[in-house]
Formats: sequence, C-alpha cells, structure tokens
Amino acid sequence: MFFERLELLLREEHPSIRAYLPEREHAPDALLTVDLDEALGRFQRERVELVARLRKLQPSDWQRRAEHEEYSHYSLFILFRHVVMHDMLHAYRIEECLLKKDWV
Repeated sequence: MFFERLELLLREEHPSIRAYLPEREHAPDALLTVDLDEALGRFQRERVELVARLRKLQPSDWQRRAEHEEYSHYSLFILFRHVVMHDMLHAYRIEECLLKKDWV
C-alpha cells in the first residue's frame, strides 16, 4: 500500500486517498492464516526497498499533498511519518509482550 500511495502522490497533483481500514479490506480472521516467517521476511525486504526509494526523493517531493478521506491535510511527509510511527508502535507492543513476567 505504501508503494502505491508513494507513486500516486508523485504521479498526480493532489490525488484522493482512501483511508485504510483493515476491517473493510480483510476478513476478521485474516491474520490467523499468515505465515509469520514469510511475513517477517517480506516486511524486511519491502522496508529496505522503501527506504532506498525514499532516499531518492527531492526535498520538494516530501511536500506533495493529497486529499485524504479522514484527515484535514495530508502529504507524502505525513504518510511516511505515519509509517514510521506505526512500525514503532508494533515494535513497542512486541517488546512489551516479551518483557511480561507471565509470557510463556
């Protein structure tokens, strides 16, 4: 999804972005069928590819704007700031679980 939004923002002037709502996109039990090793490998490969692509952007690219159905304003910078915060939230939750005394 991030690659698609990146290319959309670079290709079009002020495109419309639909909010990503997992419950709208996937069945409630969809994550139960995911192979964890494959998903982690894909995550690592795609993040490396994404960072390489972002490093090629010009400073003006980061200010490219879009209409987002949930936000008052939205830009390429906001999109990828959200990606970083989202990843950090997941990392925090994993660490929090691993540190619990009752973790089995």
